[in-house]
Amino acid sequence: MKVILVGNGSSVVDYKMGEYIDSEFDLVYRINRFKTEGFEKYVGSRVDGWFLADTGVQWLHDSTPMVEGSTRVNEFKYVFICMPKFKHNPNELLLTETIQLLPTDIEDKINDNIDLNPQWPTSGLIAIQFLLNNYNEIFIHGFDSQNDKYKYTHYFDEGDEDRLTENWRKPRTDHNFDKEKEYLNLLRKEKKVIDIV
Repeated sequence: MKVILVGNGSSVVDYKMGEYIDSEFDLVYRINRFKTEGFEKYVGSRVDGWFLADTGVQWLHDSTPMVEGSTRVNEFKYVFICMPKFKHNPNELLLTETIQLLPTDIEDKINDNIDLNPQWPTSGLIAIQFLLNNYNEIFIHGFDSQNDKYKYTHYFDEGDEDRLTENWRKPRTDHNFDKEKEYLNLLRKEKKVIDIV
């Protein structure tokens, strides 16, 4: 099974990988506020599974054109909700065979390798760890760790001053991007995670 997780980093627009993504993989996963419309030549249009932060669960029930996943959710085989361990509560969610809450042991496995406490992993890192728990290797695209080379942190953020990379690189209480990058580079070195470019 050949699996890809397409991230939202601005680096995706450096490469026209859309046709390759749509045709080469058995499963294509995306994260949070992904956007394919208007970016098909860079990221493709297929979505088999969607990893969604718990802060975006409302998009499952109240679709908005600002979040493509919310308008296409009925097309997906899988929706995985990423909820930090400290607020993990399945009773707050309307779960179905398609919509599942990821277990807290994924966060534990990440912290066994690189201790993020008191912060917690991003949806992207949780998605990577979950997929590695199920597949020997995964392919990724668009994981550039808020690289200062790009003005905006996500490829679809142009014009949104709240999404400037310089703002996201400041110390945060929720995520530690430097530690996450270190762990991701280790997974790359071990050939468990493979960039498509």
